[in-house]
This record gives sequence, C-alpha cells and structure tokens, in this order.
Amino acid sequence: MARCVTRKYTTFGKEVAKKLIDLDMNNSDLAKKIGVSPMYISDILQGKRIATERKKQIAEILGLTIAI
Repeated sequence: MARCVTRKYTTFGKEVAKKLIDLDMNNSDLAKKIGVSPMYISDILQGKRIATERKKQIAEILGLTIAI
C-alpha cells in the first residue's frame, strides 16, 4: 500500500516517515511500541513537541542513526 507523506515534518520526522514506510508501519504502530498516542508521534515528527527521550526511543526502535 503506497503512502504519501504530505505533512510538514522536520528532518527527523521525514526520516522516521520514510523508515515507517520501508517497514510497512504507521504512526499508530510506532505509538503502540513506545506507549504513546499516534497524535503524540505526529506532534514529534512535525516538531510540535521536543520530546528528546522519545525521539531517542523512536530512532532505536526503527534502527535510525541520526542526530537528535
């Protein structure tokens, strides 16, 4: 299933979105893995929340090695 990322994501958010697509996951799947709501994930990816520790969790879960 092809998905199009049209939200205004930060650089971190864009990398996460690409990785989620590669892994056939979505924000809801990721949210369940770290125990937050999908909206919270969306806020992080759009830069509406700083959430440094959550970003580290997201990067670790997705196997990303990016600067936070």
